[in-house]
Amino acid sequence: MRTLLLSVLLFPLAVQGQQIVAEVGRVTTSFDYHDSNGERLDNLFPMAHVSFALGYRKNISTYLHLTGHLLFNEYGSEASIDGINARLMWNMEYLGAGLALDGEFYRRKGIVLLVRAAAEPQLMLRGTQTINDRLYDMRGVEEFDKPFLFLRGGAGMNYCADERTVITMRYMYGLGQPMGASSGGERLRMRTSTFSLGLLWNLGRCTYCRSMRLR
Repeated sequence: MRTLLLSVLLFPLAVQGQQIVAEVGRVTTSFDYHDSNGERLDNLFPMAHVSFALGYRKNISTYLHLTGHLLFNEYGSEASIDGINARLMWNMEYLGAGLALDGEFYRRKGIVLLVRAAAEPQLMLRGTQTINDRLYDMRGVEEFDKPFLFLRGGAGMNYCADERTVITMRYMYGLGQPMGASSGGERLRMRTSTFSLGLLWNLGRCTYCRSMRLR
């Protein structure tokens, strides 16, 4: 995990960084939880929280681009337990790093349509579980405190507002799994849907928008 984080941080220095990327989004999370007997917890409901990302993007070729980014995500879910009139709620904050590959398939007059695939390992910064009115700390709870690896895929649109500024819109679907098995046999996976808006600034001699706006 530390090696991958260091690689992402050094990524802009290892290549001639061409664009800075900043995004803010709304991430909706659904829990997929199975206990040690393999039984699934029902009555789980998704919750929506915020997502932030900051990174560098490098043009690999005309239609392929690689982005290294740091990210912050809030995940959460809630549940009700039949028969005991209990309401459960989980709220967690995760910090991570990621690599994403964009493939463009349409370009016209500053508008670009693309698909994206990303891998993002993440660590929990803090987490709480609420059972009715009682609050519990989730740090040290194995199912949540392990590093998670999120694999995401989606599509988006870039719009060149001028020669140096790009407005981005994106939807990404992801599946997060713990990196390592639980000693108690329990299993938690997180399914996420993220809608984000962002800005991409061209640096130096980057001609990404200049060439696009002339088409």
